Amino acid sequence: MKAKSAIISLLIVVIILAAGIVNLVLGITRLNKLGSGRYKEVEATITNIETFIEHDSENDIDNERYEITVEYTVDGKKYVSQLGETPKEFHEGMQLTVLYDTEDPTDVVLPGKTGAYIMIGIGIVAILVSIIMFLKKLFGR
Repeated sequence: MKAKSAIISLLIVVIILAAGIVNLVLGITRLNKLGSGRYKEVEATITNIETFIEHDSENDIDNERYEITVEYTVDGKKYVSQLGETPKEFHEGMQLTVLYDTEDPTDVVLPGKTGAYIMIGIGIVAILVSIIMFLKKLFGR
Protein backbone atom coordinates (compact mmCIF):
# COMPACT_ATOMS: atom_id res chain seq x y z
CA MET A 1 0.00 0.00 0.00
CA LYS A 2 2.88 2.37 0.82
CA ALA A 3 4.46 1.73 -2.59
CA LYS A 4 1.17 2.56 -4.33
CA SER A 5 0.93 5.83 -2.38
CA ALA A 6 4.51 6.71 -3.31
CA ILE A 7 3.81 6.06 -7.00
CA ILE A 8 0.69 8.23 -6.92
CA SER A 9 2.61 11.02 -5.16
CA LEU A 10 5.39 10.81 -7.74
CA LEU A 11 2.86 10.87 -10.56
CA ILE A 12 1.27 14.03 -9.13
CA VAL A 13 4.71 15.66 -8.87
CA VAL A 14 5.48 14.75 -12.50
CA ILE A 15 2.13 16.13 -13.72
CA ILE A 16 2.61 19.42 -11.85
CA LEU A 17 6.19 19.66 -13.11
CA ALA A 18 5.10 18.98 -16.71
CA ALA A 19 2.33 21.60 -16.48
CA GLY A 20 4.84 24.09 -15.09
CA ILE A 21 7.33 23.44 -17.87
CA VAL A 22 4.63 23.72 -20.55
CA ASN A 23 3.40 27.06 -19.14
CA LEU A 24 6.94 28.38 -18.82
CA VAL A 25 7.87 27.39 -22.39
CA LEU A 26 4.63 28.75 -23.89
CA GLY A 27 5.01 32.05 -22.01
CA ILE A 28 8.62 32.50 -23.09
CA THR A 29 7.74 31.51 -26.67
CA ARG A 30 4.97 34.10 -26.78
CA LEU A 31 7.27 36.81 -25.41
CA ASN A 32 9.88 35.94 -28.02
CA LYS A 33 7.30 35.95 -30.81
CA LEU A 34 5.86 39.30 -29.76
CA GLY A 35 9.36 40.77 -29.46
CA SER A 36 10.50 39.44 -32.83
CA GLY A 37 8.81 42.17 -34.85
CA ARG A 38 6.83 39.58 -36.82
CA TYR A 39 3.48 40.74 -35.42
CA LYS A 40 1.62 43.67 -36.93
CA GLU A 41 -1.60 45.35 -35.88
CA VAL A 42 -4.82 44.92 -37.83
CA GLU A 43 -8.42 45.87 -37.11
CA ALA A 44 -10.69 42.88 -36.63
CA THR A 45 -14.39 42.28 -36.06
CA ILE A 46 -15.71 39.74 -33.57
CA THR A 47 -17.99 37.41 -35.53
CA ASN A 48 -18.74 34.79 -32.89
CA ILE A 49 -18.41 34.25 -29.16
CA GLU A 50 -18.72 30.83 -27.56
CA THR A 51 -19.27 30.48 -23.85
CA PHE A 52 -18.08 27.39 -22.05
CA ILE A 53 -19.05 26.48 -18.50
CA GLU A 54 -16.45 24.47 -16.60
CA HIS A 55 -17.44 23.04 -13.24
CA ASP A 56 -14.82 23.13 -10.49
CA SER A 57 -15.92 20.16 -8.39
CA GLU A 58 -13.33 20.84 -5.69
CA ASN A 59 -14.81 24.27 -4.92
CA ASP A 60 -18.28 23.46 -6.31
CA ILE A 61 -18.40 26.50 -8.58
CA ASP A 62 -18.94 27.04 -12.29
CA ASN A 63 -16.39 29.06 -14.26
CA GLU A 64 -17.24 30.70 -17.56
CA ARG A 65 -14.70 30.73 -20.37
CA TYR A 66 -15.11 32.66 -23.61
CA GLU A 67 -13.60 31.92 -27.01
CA ILE A 68 -14.04 34.41 -29.79
CA THR A 69 -13.76 34.26 -33.54
CA VAL A 70 -12.47 37.33 -35.36
CA GLU A 71 -12.48 38.30 -39.01
CA TYR A 72 -9.83 40.60 -40.46
CA THR A 73 -8.14 41.44 -43.76
CA VAL A 74 -4.42 41.29 -44.51
CA ASP A 75 -3.12 42.35 -47.94
CA GLY A 76 -6.62 42.10 -49.41
CA LYS A 77 -7.23 38.56 -48.13
CA LYS A 78 -9.90 37.88 -45.50
CA TYR A 79 -9.01 35.67 -42.53
CA VAL A 80 -11.13 34.09 -39.80
CA SER A 81 -9.28 32.98 -36.66
CA GLN A 82 -9.89 31.99 -33.05
CA LEU A 83 -8.52 34.25 -30.35
CA GLY A 84 -8.98 31.73 -27.56
CA GLU A 85 -9.85 32.84 -24.06
CA THR A 86 -10.79 36.48 -23.88
CA PRO A 87 -12.41 38.94 -21.49
CA LYS A 88 -16.14 38.70 -20.91
CA GLU A 89 -16.65 42.35 -21.96
CA PHE A 90 -16.26 41.53 -25.66
CA HIS A 91 -19.37 41.22 -27.83
CA GLU A 92 -20.23 40.14 -31.37
CA GLY A 93 -19.78 42.92 -33.93
CA MET A 94 -17.19 44.68 -31.76
CA GLN A 95 -14.16 46.14 -33.54
CA LEU A 96 -10.79 45.57 -31.91
CA THR A 97 -7.11 45.66 -32.69
CA VAL A 98 -5.33 42.30 -32.88
CA LEU A 99 -1.79 41.34 -33.76
CA TYR A 100 -1.23 38.91 -36.63
CA ASP A 101 1.94 36.99 -37.43
CA THR A 102 3.32 38.26 -40.74
CA GLU A 103 4.65 34.77 -41.50
CA ASP A 104 1.31 33.10 -40.62
CA PRO A 105 -1.59 35.58 -40.80
CA THR A 106 -3.97 33.00 -39.28
CA ASP A 107 -2.05 33.34 -35.98
CA VAL A 108 -3.63 36.23 -34.07
CA VAL A 109 -3.27 37.40 -30.49
CA LEU A 110 -4.49 40.31 -28.44
CA PRO A 111 -1.90 43.06 -27.95
CA GLY A 112 0.04 43.03 -24.71
CA LYS A 113 2.42 40.75 -22.90
CA THR A 114 0.47 40.29 -19.66
CA GLY A 115 -0.76 36.82 -20.64
CA ALA A 116 2.79 35.68 -21.37
CA TYR A 117 4.02 36.94 -17.99
CA ILE A 118 1.13 35.19 -16.24
CA MET A 119 1.99 31.92 -17.99
CA ILE A 120 5.65 32.26 -17.00
CA GLY A 121 4.66 33.00 -13.39
CA ILE A 122 2.33 29.99 -13.25
CA GLY A 123 5.07 27.84 -14.76
CA ILE A 124 7.65 28.92 -12.21
CA VAL A 125 5.26 28.40 -9.30
CA ALA A 126 4.25 24.94 -10.55
CA ILE A 127 7.89 23.91 -11.00
CA LEU A 128 8.77 25.13 -7.50
CA VAL A 129 5.75 23.35 -5.98
CA SER A 130 6.69 20.10 -7.71
CA ILE A 131 10.29 20.38 -6.45
CA ILE A 132 9.12 21.05 -2.89
CA MET A 133 6.68 18.13 -3.05
CA PHE A 134 9.40 15.83 -4.37
CA LEU A 135 11.90 16.87 -1.70
CA LYS A 136 9.30 16.45 1.07
CA LYS A 137 8.52 12.95 -0.19
CA LEU A 138 12.21 12.14 -0.59
CA PHE A 139 13.13 13.22 2.93
CA GLY A 140 9.94 11.90 4.53
CA ARG A 141 8.39 15.15 5.72
